[in-house]
Amino acid sequence: MSDIIFEWEKVSKNFPGVRALKDVSICLHAGEVHAIVGENGAGKSTLIHMAAGVYLPDGGAMRILDGTSYSTPVGARKNGVVTVFQEAELFDHLSVAENIALLQGLPVEKAGLVNWSQIQETATS
Repeated sequence: MSDIIFEWEKVSKNFPGVRALKDVSICLHAGEVHAIVGENGAGKSTLIHMAAGVYLPDGGAMRILDGTSYSTPVGARKNGVVTVFQEAELFDHLSVAENIALLQGLPVEKAGLVNWSQIQETATS
């Protein structure tokens, strides 16, 4: 089996009055493809937000790549965990590629993407 790239061990998350996740264990290997499916309220979004470092676990261990743990969105991104949500948590005026570049912390111009403000300025001058 290929190298482990993402591992959770007995991860739990609670919100006031709600147990969102209880003892979730996941082990993903390089080259695998997975889907997260479930009913409304099953904890899918909570799981993804935790993977992205948005929520911290109340218990358990989250490790990535060489066993490194992370606890912030920046830490998650530095370790290659990037999420693109289906809901409009994006900048409407940017392309999908530009939104992803921004989420990864890349300056849009250095990502080889369109500099819309420069184009607008050139077009109107």
